[in-house]
Amino acid sequence: MPCGINHTKIESHAMWLIFAHTALTFNIKIISS
Repeated sequence: MPCGINHTKIESHAMWLIFAHTALTFNIKIISS
């Protein structure tokens, strides 16, 4: 059970990192253009 919870936590954290990175790249493109 804890293993499944940890896996879900890591997955959601990875998705958050991808989202934050995409938003950051998007903002940089707007500022530089």
